[in-house]
Amino acid sequence: MDSKAMMARGALTTALALTLAACGGKDEANQAGASATRTEAADEQADAEAGAAPEASAEAGEEAAGSASASEIEQMLGWLTPDAMTVAYDRMDRRLDPAVVSVVYALPPKAADVLDERATLDEALDVVFDGDAEAKNWLGESTLGFTVALSSTPYFLRPLRAPMTDEALAGIFEQGGFTKNVVDETAVFLPDGAFPWRAAALEGGLIAFIPVDIPGAGLEPLHGAREQPESPVEQQLAALLGQDPGIELVLLSGGPLVHFDVDQPIAQVQFALRNLGTGGGAGGGAGGGAKGYDGQVVLTPTGDVHAVAKQLNEREHPEENQQVQGLISAVHFAPLEEEGQSGVVGRMEIGPEQLKHFLLR
Repeated sequence: MDSKAMMARGALTTALALTLAACGGKDEANQAGASATRTEAADEQADAEAGAAPEASAEAGEEAAGSASASEIEQMLGWLTPDAMTVAYDRMDRRLDPAVVSVVYALPPKAADVLDERATLDEALDVVFDGDAEAKNWLGESTLGFTVALSSTPYFLRPLRAPMTDEALAGIFEQGGFTKNVVDETAVFLPDGAFPWRAAALEGGLIAFIPVDIPGAGLEPLHGAREQPESPVEQQLAALLGQDPGIELVLLSGGPLVHFDVDQPIAQVQFALRNLGTGGGAGGGAGGGAKGYDGQVVLTPTGDVHAVAKQLNEREHPEENQQVQGLISAVHFAPLEEEGQSGVVGRMEIGPEQLKHFLLR
């Protein structure tokens, strides 16, 4: 492993601590509120026992749905190489413009590339698959993306919407102009044309999209991850996403990363969007019923956090339209005050009126 990959791996190992702490606080508050509500209801209702059965049934159903989502997450994370330099998990059922998200929340360009490439994957799938083979008919929305040192293009993992036979899956890729090969007992589909990824059918009903510029079949990082114990990043992501289905997007990146708004390189980045709605969407989030999102970014610079916070609060992007410029100025950055933590945190809630400016058109 080269020094750049080692630095990124070390940064990612600790990148989730703040996000986990923030989400844990929310969870505790939510659980306390729910507990108080249940206690009051029990005091007021003399027939609580009679009404307990349907309530217990509903709670059991919610727990089952949450477990299924957590199972899918853990299955995808099992293929995550510990050498990943940037990792992003996305279970949003509405598509936000990655360029707007990146500029508003001040994400370094190299970290934001994973979000851009996720949109590129959607566009490429729309080009090569049509009719009954349209990707939305057989491919789930939840996505795990990560980069490795050998390519600037990310790997992406996405689940099948439903179990599918090998013959049916091969037929779909054949309609898209792919040629099937078998490498190390894994079906690998090679594109015919400018599609930027190979595709591989993995265990558990997952499709891996592998950058075409990766040497060989590109399976080594995936198979290597299966042979190693869970990494701290894998464990923390599984806990974070499994405990709070409202978190629909998480991005972690290790540096040093160039940032055009500040003078110092960024050692690590963590970014998350939490759905403020209460409905049930893809992957367990609020999805289409979203009232908006709570967005938070933590940037850890290599130097003075106060100087970086000042530069981020003074950033200007005259190339953006007036609405996006207003969103940029609404994100306030401040140095972290928690003992033992170093970084700059920026946060903004995206309300219904602001959300329309983020939606991908």
